[in-house]
Amino acid sequence: MIKKFIDGSKNEHGVVLGTAIYIQNELKHQMKHKLHDRCSNNQAEQMAIVKALQAIETIKINKNIPRTIIINKDSRITLESLKNKKNQNHLIEEIRKTTALEKENWNIEYTWIKAHVGYYGNEIADKLAKEAARNSDICYSKIPKSEIDHQEREKGREEWQQQWDHTTKGSVTKEFFPNIKDRLKTKSNTQLHGNGNSSWKDKIIPTLIQDNRVPRMPLH
Repeated sequence: MIKKFIDGSKNEHGVVLGTAIYIQNELKHQMKHKLHDRCSNNQAEQMAIVKALQAIETIKINKNIPRTIIINKDSRITLESLKNKKNQNHLIEEIRKTTALEKENWNIEYTWIKAHVGYYGNEIADKLAKEAARNSDICYSKIPKSEIDHQEREKGREEWQQQWDHTTKGSVTKEFFPNIKDRLKTKSNTQLHGNGNSSWKDKIIPTLIQDNRVPRMPLH
């Protein structure tokens, strides 16, 4: 039996993955790779599975060993994605392409394990992933649409903030909302024009009081 422990993560050091492969409970193969910095944590997890499956074709395995591969991972998201037939993203499809292994009568099982609770193989995979941050080679660079959308939104907010910082209009509004992100978090749908009319104040002041952003006026 072959057991594979995989780990993929995204942090301040980059997007990385690590894989530890055990054959008959003996550590036989280790891998660590780095993805493009704008790739996602899920992509790192999925790429770890792809690399683990590809490794079977290169590792010499005794024919007497049971043809079962158990892939252990500490994230449920990829497992759910594999079950969802509507999910056809690139890496999920790559994982599903196990035709070569199936022809050789391999049985592939995916299991979830809790992270950082003493699974030695999982700890090794985690260690390998951290070491991968020092790699210069990038094994995968397809940036997900969700990440591109997020970056574009952030870029738009930064440009909006610069315009808001330099405009001479809306001085009253600026007293309450110097930061654009704070304004977007409020429950009010009032526009940021700050023209001083009473209807604008009637809408915005109650919201600010409710959020404890301006003091309540004493009753007389």
